[in-house]
Amino acid sequence: MTFPELLDDTRSRMRRPWMWIILLGFYIPAISARLSPGATLLPEGPLRFAHVFAIPFFELALLAWLAPWAWRWTGRSQDFPGPWRGILQGLILGAALGMLVLLMEDHLLNWVMSRTPVAWWKVVRSIPQLAIGLCFVGFLIVALDKTTLAKERAEQMAREAQWILLRGQMNPHVFFNAMNNLTELIRKDQQLAERAAMDLSDLFRRLMDHGQCHVAPLGEERALVERYLAIEGLRLGSRIQVEWAWDEALDVVEAPPFLLQPLVENAIKHGLAPVLEGGSLQITGRIEKGRAWVRVANTGRPLKSQRIGGSGLANLEARLGLAFEGEASFHLASNGAWTVAEIAFPVPQVVP
Repeated sequence: MTFPELLDDTRSRMRRPWMWIILLGFYIPAISARLSPGATLLPEGPLRFAHVFAIPFFELALLAWLAPWAWRWTGRSQDFPGPWRGILQGLILGAALGMLVLLMEDHLLNWVMSRTPVAWWKVVRSIPQLAIGLCFVGFLIVALDKTTLAKERAEQMAREAQWILLRGQMNPHVFFNAMNNLTELIRKDQQLAERAAMDLSDLFRRLMDHGQCHVAPLGEERALVERYLAIEGLRLGSRIQVEWAWDEALDVVEAPPFLLQPLVENAIKHGLAPVLEGGSLQITGRIEKGRAWVRVANTGRPLKSQRIGGSGLANLEARLGLAFEGEASFHLASNGAWTVAEIAFPVPQVVP
């Protein structure tokens, strides 16, 4: 690791709960030792408070932050040095940290209390033991890091594999439904069917490109949905009335592909198409309180009469769970004559 990478690694480590539990496990005995009857105490005042409470915490935090550096620093983009280099770096860094700790502890305390010079020969004599001990502490922390890192990578690979599977399921689902719609259109009007086939060819190419992305701007999917609705309009004609209320700020928000399209497709397939007179379709999008809200509402066949739970919505819920780790929500419910599907998910940075 390079020095900037070491800083990032340290910040990441200090965000892990187990690190603070370990610090607390050493901090409480350190305070107890300073308050024990035989311990040397400074006179009442800020120096005594610092000696009993602040200095132990600073020392332990310093060791937890810096001791692992010897086992991570390589000077280049490589996670771990070789074992012999790690030992050598650990002993050198441990000696430096050990000297600092000794100076902050008994020898500095004696100087404050009695104004006697620091016994440097005692400091030097204690350094080897401290260097070995701190080298071992750094090794243990990095060993825990390796275990945690391996687990996180395995979980990430599992999520990626599941994501690829779900994404692969989505494209065929769109394709099969669209081909069924095209078959229906061929029976009604062959000229319109020919035009729809050309439009579908272009739409599928764009959908395939869109589906290959892990995340994509919502504006890109909105454009795809508009094209999809134009093709569906050839089949349904005046039976479908579409109304958009879309905040343009959403266009640059990145999200997993195929969030809006399944909602629109579900509304047409299960709500509008089965009803002879058709109905209305409303598509709403906005950003509010750091969250993106996407809502698709339709009239037509009531929700209680629809066969809900197909692969499209199940796939959508699974992908939301993977992408946002439980922070996204999906709701499908009736609101009077309307069937309303709504997605909400956090926006990393609210777009002005």
